[in-house]
Amino acid sequence: MAKSSNPDKVSLTKIQVEQLQTRLKERDLTEEDASLLSSVLDLNFWLQEELANKNLSIKRLQKLFGFKQEKKPTPPDLDDANTSNQDSVDDINKKNSGTNPEVNSANNKNNGDLIAGSQWDEHKNHGRFGADDYEGLPIDIINHSDELLANGSCPDCADCNSAGKLYPVPPSVVVLLGSQPLISGTRYQLERSRCRLCQKYFTAELPDASQNQSKYSYSCYTQIAIWHYYAGVPFKRLEMLQAAQGVPLSDSTQYDLMASMYKSVAEPVVGALRQVAANSSMIFIDDTPGRIVEQTIANKQVTNKKDKSSIHATALLTEIDGHRVCLFDTSTEPAGKSMKKLLKQRKNPDDFITMSDASQVNFTELEEDLMAKWIISLCLVHSRRKFHELLTEHDQDIQLVLDIMSTVYQNERHCKQEKLNDNARLEYHQKHSEPVMAALFTWLNNLLLHKEVEPNSRFGSAIFYLLKRWEQFTEFLRTPGIPLDNNPCEQTIKILIRYRNNSKTYRTFFGATIGDAFMSLIHTAVLAGINIFDYLNCLQMHEANVNSQPERWLPWLYQQTMAELATSEPPP
Repeated sequence: MAKSSNPDKVSLTKIQVEQLQTRLKERDLTEEDASLLSSVLDLNFWLQEELANKNLSIKRLQKLFGFKQEKKPTPPDLDDANTSNQDSVDDINKKNSGTNPEVNSANNKNNGDLIAGSQWDEHKNHGRFGADDYEGLPIDIINHSDELLANGSCPDCADCNSAGKLYPVPPSVVVLLGSQPLISGTRYQLERSRCRLCQKYFTAELPDASQNQSKYSYSCYTQIAIWHYYAGVPFKRLEMLQAAQGVPLSDSTQYDLMASMYKSVAEPVVGALRQVAANSSMIFIDDTPGRIVEQTIANKQVTNKKDKSSIHATALLTEIDGHRVCLFDTSTEPAGKSMKKLLKQRKNPDDFITMSDASQVNFTELEEDLMAKWIISLCLVHSRRKFHELLTEHDQDIQLVLDIMSTVYQNERHCKQEKLNDNARLEYHQKHSEPVMAALFTWLNNLLLHKEVEPNSRFGSAIFYLLKRWEQFTEFLRTPGIPLDNNPCEQTIKILIRYRNNSKTYRTFFGATIGDAFMSLIHTAVLAGINIFDYLNCLQMHEANVNSQPERWLPWLYQQTMAELATSEPPP
């Protein structure tokens, strides 16, 4: 076999492997078995060679063994949604009746996949930014320099002895972009003199604007916070970049500045955010491993494995009054306990909904009154993914499951496009999604009941995973406002993952607390659609007010607070 060529694909089910092993033990191999074993040996040799030469990637292996990636086809016309629903129900009814028809490939394409591909819009998808997109740039207004133009007269008409008058039209905008080191400033060189007689020194004074300014301005703190905690650039890398551009700033100094800013403004505002989030009616939860060197050292010093603790990095995304609050928590407590700690501040008497995957770390025992108000919903995408991974084993049956779930997402897309409220959305899903989901439930149960699928196989495990938690996966068919999946929180937790992948670890728990606070504050501001640079600067400018009334400085309120302070403060 050529070294560069791919081997023949060898795809066996669990049953086929067991049968082959039985014939091998009994020494009753057929010619087909011999050919198959030869292919397996070729594959094993090829894998060894490719691994030795470091030529293998996960993507290449998945392609070799036939694992398919999720596609993003053009979504179907929503006018066909009802037809797709009926087709899916008919397909399952046929399977429940004992027949096993082939899935029509054309119907599969019409049904689409879970995630729709982007659609071209000639007015939006041009790849250019308009002048209004540069809202972070200051505006320098330039008036006409010509005397006639300044007076509202047309110079061309004046040359012809006419009196053409001008009227205002929208201004022409020119955007010029420049750059400088991330942390920059001014180096003043103050002239000094010394008296020959009394030996006294005289030094020129700083400009008035710089008289009482500290070495590190508000914008300096802000830029470090944004680039380190939100962009994920490590302190050491920032130190290297600053030194290479002639403005040195050590990593230890950066950390000291962030610790100071955390104590002065970030801690009180994040505390206010937690109080708001605790009273939310919707909480998205996700969890990922974290790293803190302080805990790693502690784990190495204990002798009993039960005394060791792992680090969990949790993202809690809440919605309240149209605003989203993002909270990060990196500690030894898993996601469920982080949520429990948050709910201790809850004063809202209404029920609350949680959306997460089915991992046990997302759940915990709450107080009795909270347990009675807790509505648990699970992410449908996680269940769908377990089936999608099996496309090579039971393509026809798996594709039918995916088509049913795709129909549900088509209905969800229709609800969003029509901007249906929670009650109208619930009615639409009950009418169009509930029948296909009910048919799916019956069919999957029959597969296990009649032993058409091995319960311990991958397909059986995927079915069991869905059926065991069916009520939580389909809560959107009974309770208004329940989302289909946990995608918003999974997108949010990437902020933590980006920081973890770049900086690798926190050194101490206090350092993790600082990082969680800044990421929570900045990402909540991003979700609110405000300028994070201006926001963090304003918090520092009004430090005293922020500490006394942090609830007035939440990202979606700070501009109103600034306006109120501007009218109440006496003129200078």
